[in-house]
Amino acid sequence: MTRANPVWLDLREFANGAPLNEATCALVVDLDDPMLAPFTALAPTARDLDDMAGPLAGPRRYFLARRALLRSFVAMRLKCRAGEVVIGHDGNGAPRVLAPGPSVFASVTARGSIAGMAVADTPVGIDIEPHDSTQEPVWTVLHPAERAFIETQWREHRDAARFIETWAAKEAYLKAIGLGLKRDPATIAARFDGAGGFSIEDDAEPGTAQSGVHGDIMIGGRSVCRAVIALEP
Repeated sequence: MTRANPVWLDLREFANGAPLNEATCALVVDLDDPMLAPFTALAPTARDLDDMAGPLAGPRRYFLARRALLRSFVAMRLKCRAGEVVIGHDGNGAPRVLAPGPSVFASVTARGSIAGMAVADTPVGIDIEPHDSTQEPVWTVLHPAERAFIETQWREHRDAARFIETWAAKEAYLKAIGLGLKRDPATIAARFDGAGGFSIEDDAEPGTAQSGVHGDIMIGGRSVCRAVIALEP
């Protein structure tokens, strides 16, 4: 049986308590949006306060808002109270659901006030990348299968959109496998189907592919590429 693609929730669906019945649900929001206030105001746990001091936490205000929102997101999935949810992290800084039980997987990404998060029943990764960058693509992170098209787009149009999409898909996958940049990104290739889906082919897993979804969203006055992938069991 083919596994269903991850489902993007919009802010209104989330705020209105839409049931999270899909295998993988993802959300990208502006933490400064007043609609999120009931969720981001959740009192922090002792673990939240400890983690806030970590080197990867970023600004206190947004870290606590992200953590509170993730706890609310997990609670909606597990059909429990947000106050029962405790989030920690692994050695790479990736979030882990510690309570009420490690029955779901989570991933978080952030750029200032813009945050993305995903909850799934298998390891999951999410990434967001702003489209407002005019910097030349980082060629060394590209797989040979990706490079020719991206080079053409950059050389002829100074257009980095496909690079940004490619990097978002690759980073989401690297988060899902739990290695992040400990793996060389040039050893994995992202392929896009033109309909909002992508697949990842990993040189370390020849003959297999993992699939996810991507797309652009206007949020916080910025165009952002978002990508999420949950691993096949």
